[in-house]
Amino acid sequence: RSPAPLRREGVAAEPPRREPLLLPPRSRPGALVAAATMSAAGRRQGASLLLAACAVLAASFPSAAAWYVHSESYVGKDFFTKWTFFNTQDPSKGHVEYVDYPGAVASKLVGASDDEVFMSADMHSVVDTKKSRRSLRLQSTKTYGAGLFVIKVKHVPTGCGVWPAFWMYGEDSDHKWPAWGEYDIIEGVHKATVVRTALHTNSGCDQSGVIAGKDFSTTWTKGDTKNADNCDVKAQGQFKNQGCSQEGPAASFGAELNLKGGGTWAAEWDPAAGGHFRTWFWPDGSEPEDLRRKEPEISSWGKPYSYFTLKAPACSPSHFQNLRLVFTLNLCGDLAEVHYNESCPEFAKRMSCQELIQKHPETLKDAFWQIRTLDVYMPQLPPNAGPDATAASPRPTTPAPPAPPKPAAAKPATAALPGKPVGVAPPGRPLAVVSPTKPVPPIAKPAAAAQPGKPAAPPAESAVAVPPAK
Repeated sequence: RSPAPLRREGVAAEPPRREPLLLPPRSRPGALVAAATMSAAGRRQGASLLLAACAVLAASFPSAAAWYVHSESYVGKDFFTKWTFFNTQDPSKGHVEYVDYPGAVASKLVGASDDEVFMSADMHSVVDTKKSRRSLRLQSTKTYGAGLFVIKVKHVPTGCGVWPAFWMYGEDSDHKWPAWGEYDIIEGVHKATVVRTALHTNSGCDQSGVIAGKDFSTTWTKGDTKNADNCDVKAQGQFKNQGCSQEGPAASFGAELNLKGGGTWAAEWDPAAGGHFRTWFWPDGSEPEDLRRKEPEISSWGKPYSYFTLKAPACSPSHFQNLRLVFTLNLCGDLAEVHYNESCPEFAKRMSCQELIQKHPETLKDAFWQIRTLDVYMPQLPPNAGPDATAASPRPTTPAPPAPPKPAAAKPATAALPGKPVGVAPPGRPLAVVSPTKPVPPIAKPAAAAQPGKPAAPPAESAVAVPPAK
């Protein structure tokens, strides 16, 4: 992207036999030309003006920072072929039964069309006291080493007992969480109306030098005795596994967001050129025009609401590697349990979070995601960047598993996730995931919930954050 031509201003009169400093026509600010054509009597003042003008001129040329090219659009009828379904015990102690793809289809928990994706918990059944409510956790088959991830959401899950998140994390059998880090883009619990964005790492990722109001537009989340500005999950003065966390703008989550038609998040992970994580949010209809064209011009977006540095010595980029995209729709669980009494006093005085989730599906009428777009952009160097310039890798850092085949009558296959998904399975129980191998059903509208005390008819067919345990 070449810089826009600089405006040419009036040039001071030249003294006899003195040639002006020659510069390319598009790089000739009036101030610089004036300084170059001054008489001997004004050289001292001209020298200062020349230095200032050179600084302006240098700043006008493009840096080696990465810019972004559209790489993939997830939303479409084949959406669920690009994800694996985590269907073992929830590592964060949620009252959920994460189902595989066939189970999700049978229970009408998923649906996809060309322009929208639907994912929900079971919002209708009364659950036996010895069982958990069916819900979803999806993880992308691809892993990434950098990128710009843009998601437009029409509806986020919300309500007492609900803990949804859209996030990224890395892990395999040799690198247990949080060795490869975690980036929470969208997260909230219960009836929250402000999103939280956070990082989770091992020791050595201190964000205390990042200043609220200067580097990002909002505020730090509070820890136990200090701001949650250290990404180490064992940081002193913060809650266990809290990591570094920042608050989002007003009405960026929950019922308020949904009533306004949702919104768009742009999450930039730039470990090389810029050395940071940055996150922006726009209410529905206010997204930048360049983003609507899928030609993001990040420099025009203004200050992000969330910013974390990835520059040594504060925080090495090596804390974050091979990250997958993840959607979760957890119910109760460690984080939600901590905030249950304060967030849902009308229920907390009569029943536990688990009892609410099991016996009162009518409170879960908003426990679903509606995703309009999810686009990935890969970093590239500007066309006129210098020969020594570098940009973040434009490709996943590890080979992505191939998308599952789609034979006409094949049944969904069960396969082990490369490495291990979040958490560690109990002995003898591998972490199983399922990828769909047949067409995804169309989006189904949520059915009416049961009334209190009455079992609902089944469908027609049917931090204290923990290691990546959303």
